[in-house]
Order: sequence, then C-alpha cells, then structure tokens
Amino acid sequence: MKAVSLGKQKKKSLPWRIVSGLANTALLIILALFVYLFLAFPMQMKGHSMEPAVAEKSLLLLNKIQYRFVSPKQFDVIAFQIKDSDELQIKRIIACPGDRINIKEGMIYINGTLCEQANEYSKDLIYAGTASDELTVGENEYFVLGDNAVYSEDSRSEDIGMVSKDQIVGKVWFVGESFLSFHLL
Repeated sequence: MKAVSLGKQKKKSLPWRIVSGLANTALLIILALFVYLFLAFPMQMKGHSMEPAVAEKSLLLLNKIQYRFVSPKQFDVIAFQIKDSDELQIKRIIACPGDRINIKEGMIYINGTLCEQANEYSKDLIYAGTASDELTVGENEYFVLGDNAVYSEDSRSEDIGMVSKDQIVGKVWFVGESFLSFHLL
C-alpha cells in the first residue's frame, strides 16, 4: 500500500484574502439590509402602556412580513403607525373586523359576551372612551388597547380610533431587555 502525501496546502495570496473578506462583508450587509427592510424591524418600547407584557425601554423585534399572508388575530400585539405621524405605537388587538365591542363598568364585551381574556390583559379599565356605546369594527380595521389601560392612549381615544390594516407595521415577535435576553411574545 502506498502512502499518499497531501503535501502543503497552498496559502492564498493577500489580495485574494482581502477581496474574499470584502465580498463576505458585503454579502452580510446586504442580507442584514434585506432582513431589516422586508422581514424584521427592531425598535424600543416607549411608555408604560403595555406593561407588564412589554416594559418601558424593552427592545422589540417586529415581524413585518406575516400580515402580508395572514390577517392579524385577536390578542396579537402589533406595532402601528399613528395617522398623520411617523410615530409607532405598540398595542394589543382586542376586536377584529366585524366584531362589536363595548366597554361597560370597566369590562370588555365582544359581540355581546364578556371577554375574559381581554379583561385579563387590560386591567383597571376605567375610561371607556369611544367604546362606551357599542361599536362595530369596520372591514380591515382593528380595535386596539394597551395592557396597562390607565397609561394607554388607544382605540378608545378619538385621536387614535380604529387602526386600519394599512397602518399596521408588524407583529411584535420578540421582546427583550437586551439583545442577549429575548423571548417570544
């Protein structure tokens, strides 16, 4: 049996290593830009309106592509753009298109039935605002509330009102205190 010598591997030249490194870096930048523009969007929570689920200054990662294929669902936490503003808000969807919503004596009713899960999220709901009389959510619209209702300006306010699907930037996907401690929402 004859021994096969692998010999010394040929070292790549310095210019080749530089070009290869630059190409890899460019590819990573393009991939990161693609993810940022089309798939995910990082942001930071401002305010206390979604506590305890999302604390102030938490880091968020939004899934920007999901709602191109499926409609938002009740209890999804979303980021949306306020009308005539660049500001993004984070709130929870409580009622979807065609639902009837009413807030009476601090309790949320969806389609005439007490909604226990919505009441779990939105505690201390004193101000009923626009939902003090029963409202029907329009086509491609959503009624949103902050989990911390006392500190939340949401669909109860005429300034925000119903959120159209076109205003929704994405679903909150991950929440974390730092880039090392994220969890699914």
